[in-house]
Amino acid sequence: MRWLIGCLLLAIPTVTMADMIPPGQKWVSHVAIFENTAEFRDYVFFVWPRDLSRGAPGNSSVRVNENGETGLGGNPLARAEAGGLFLVAIPKKLFGDDINAPPKDEWFEGMGEGVLKSPPLPREIRSAPESEPRDKFVSRFVVKLDSKEGKLDAILLSEERPSASVPVEAKPESSRQMIAIGLGVAALLLVVGWLGVRMKKSG
Repeated sequence: MRWLIGCLLLAIPTVTMADMIPPGQKWVSHVAIFENTAEFRDYVFFVWPRDLSRGAPGNSSVRVNENGETGLGGNPLARAEAGGLFLVAIPKKLFGDDINAPPKDEWFEGMGEGVLKSPPLPREIRSAPESEPRDKFVSRFVVKLDSKEGKLDAILLSEERPSASVPVEAKPESSRQMIAIGLGVAALLLVVGWLGVRMKKSG
C-alpha cells in the first residue's frame, strides 16, 4: 500500500508543474544561426544547457550543425540553474578519434582544457500570441573567438520577435484543461488522505 501512496505523491508535482502556457498563447520554435562557426575548424560548438544532466552523455547540450544552426529549445530549470543559455566552443582534440562522440558534461562546467564559453545568449522565445502568424523565429549571430585570450563571444546581428500581444479571449478548451488538472490534483490528494486514514485504522 505504501508504494501506491509514494507513486501518488510523486505524480502530484508532475501534474501541478506541467509545462503550460497562458490561454491565448501558442508554442513556437526559436532557432539560432551562428554565421561563421565554420571559420573555427579546431572547435565544435554547442548550446548549453539544453536540459538537466540525467546521466546520458550529451543530454545537457545541443550541437551546432555544420551550417551554424541549432534550436534554442530547452529546459528552463536547467538554464536558471546555469545562470543563462550559452554558446560553448569545445576543442576537437578532446573528442579523440570520434568527433561525433557525445560531449562530456564536465566540459561545460569548466573542467575541459581549452573549452570557451560565451556570455549569456538572449532568452529563448517559447511562445507567442495566437494572433501571431509565425510559428518559428530566427536569431542570427556572428562568433568572435580568441583562443590566445581564452575568449568567446556571440554577437547578435538580428532577431525576429513575436508581434505585440493582441488580447485573445481564452478558448473554452484551455479553461477546461485547467479545470481538469485542478480536479485531478484534488482527486489525488483525496485518495492519499483516504489511504492514510485506512492505514492508521488497520495499524
